[in-house]
Amino acid sequence: MELKKKIQLKMRPKIIDLRKADGYAITDADLVVEQLRKDRKYTPDLMYRGFDGRRLEIMLQYGTDTPTSDEIYCGNEEELRNGGIEETECALAYALRHPVPALAIYDSSLLDRGQEKDRVFMDPSKKLEALVAVYLLKA
Repeated sequence: MELKKKIQLKMRPKIIDLRKADGYAITDADLVVEQLRKDRKYTPDLMYRGFDGRRLEIMLQYGTDTPTSDEIYCGNEEELRNGGIEETECALAYALRHPVPALAIYDSSLLDRGQEKDRVFMDPSKKLEALVAVYLLKA
């Protein structure tokens, strides 16, 4: 089996239906964290990145939707829950701007701080290992 197929079998993105959120008792962020817990992938130090789901195949193959860069823009759970200071700082808001909204979740222990909100892969050859989960979002 070729590597690409192995990767796709390892991580098949699930769909999170954000229409279940009411914005008060249940938020979009609650649904994301709930799905991570169901999948047994949740830890409080995860990093979240919104991206265009039309680049899903690239994400699953390289561990990032921008494979030529060693930096990614992502935020922590607090920013996911609070919406960030501006729209680009919230992974969910950024994802929902795209025709196919998607969310990538990373292991923060494999990322280093870059400039401002950027994170840098500690080992660029292991980007895929840093990727914990990928979800398509239904809004």
